[in-house]
Amino acid sequence: VPVDTDTWWHLKSGQWIVEHGAVPRTDPFSHTRDGFPWIDHSWLAQIVLYTLFNAAGYAGLGLLVAALATGALVFVWLQCRGVDRWLRAFTMILAATTSGVIWIARPQMFSFLLAAIAAYLLDRFRQGDRRAIWWMPPLMVLWVNTHGGFAVGLLLLAAHLLGQLGNRALARGRPETSWKPVGQLALVTLVCLLVVPLNPNGAQMWGYP
Repeated sequence: VPVDTDTWWHLKSGQWIVEHGAVPRTDPFSHTRDGFPWIDHSWLAQIVLYTLFNAAGYAGLGLLVAALATGALVFVWLQCRGVDRWLRAFTMILAATTSGVIWIARPQMFSFLLAAIAAYLLDRFRQGDRRAIWWMPPLMVLWVNTHGGFAVGLLLLAAHLLGQLGNRALARGRPETSWKPVGQLALVTLVCLLVVPLNPNGAQMWGYP
């Protein structure tokens, strides 16, 4: 069964949210921290976990983890197009082997999938698909309501933006050094920062990571 000690806390949080119709702002579970402020950054994932567990038990959790892990690896596979098939296969085996230790019923699995999608979208942008990058803001809205790992998406954006700037600085005026993609990526990065407060905890999520 793909669970660990944190799974039960997330299930109970999901149950609390469903039963109260609200996201907790203070800690309702701890003895020593009862009533203290709490940023429940994984509220949406907790609802999904609880709903599946309530409907299908451990099988539901197992299928969810399998779906999230498989989905993430599909996006890794898509980024390997055009690569030698043996290198591609080795990359997939390495990715599955090294990441398998975190394949458990916790909100971090949603970050695992969303990070793979973000990397794929940025790769498509780098390959010349300028529309792909505009999926990043709605992805960020989903991510910031699912897990605190949304910061990974912002880091990926920042890394690609710095890479684009570096490429332009080293290109020295060649025809392919248009600054339009850099401006577009910078704008999308700004929009992604601006949508972070679109969650029950508001602007506090800017500083949470």
